[in-house]
Amino acid sequence: MTYIPTVTIVGHCFHKRRTLALGLATSGVGVGGAVFPVIVRLLVEAYGWRGGILILTGIWMHSIPCCMLYRPDVWSNTFRRAKSNASSNWNLSIFKNSAFLIMCANNVLFCFGMSIAWVHVAAYAQTIGFTRSQAAMLFTYSGIGAFVGRVFLGLLGQIPSLSSFSVYTLVFFSSGVNMALWPLAESYIAMIVFSALSGFLAAGLGSHLPQLLTEILGTEKVTSSFGFMMIFDGAGLLCGAPVAGMLCKML
Repeated sequence: MTYIPTVTIVGHCFHKRRTLALGLATSGVGVGGAVFPVIVRLLVEAYGWRGGILILTGIWMHSIPCCMLYRPDVWSNTFRRAKSNASSNWNLSIFKNSAFLIMCANNVLFCFGMSIAWVHVAAYAQTIGFTRSQAAMLFTYSGIGAFVGRVFLGLLGQIPSLSSFSVYTLVFFSSGVNMALWPLAESYIAMIVFSALSGFLAAGLGSHLPQLLTEILGTEKVTSSFGFMMIFDGAGLLCGAPVAGMLCKML
């Protein structure tokens, strides 16, 4: 629930270096992805799953004071305009834009595929001979890749000759190639590389998507469009892993 406001506020406050700012602001996703799998495992071993969840709840509650610090003393003109137009933002007019519809379809398919990797990679690693601990560590390597990717791809967006669309397209294409080649990994080093690459390439979603939406629909509609886009992303994430599981049982 805090992710969309974070991206929206940062996107409104930066113009020249928006992709870099978004990459840095969302790089914590990669840090969390790298650290929390280890923390969760240690907490469950020490306190059981109920105690572990209680401790994690306390940790996540710290996001409340962090969110309270988002509000600056003086709103930028852009943000004030977006705030004054908030009542007209949440409408279906953005779906009349063909480019936005294509991006929605693209993100559904991307999240559909990525959810398969994120949910089933640990079980897959165990089936080809790796230990449970080794399989769990793949999530940490993916988180490290995501952290590096959000910062690097954000910097890449600052190169004048590279548009956000070009970077976004390259990242999605490379992610598809990575997913297609992942089943060929037989050594643990190869599994680490593919896991890190999946996190690195998925980071393009966080650092360049808001910029693209701004370019397509304008700053005033970026809050609405990003919110709807997250719904489509969630639909892909929700369906991908279960569908893959059913296909695996059928085959």
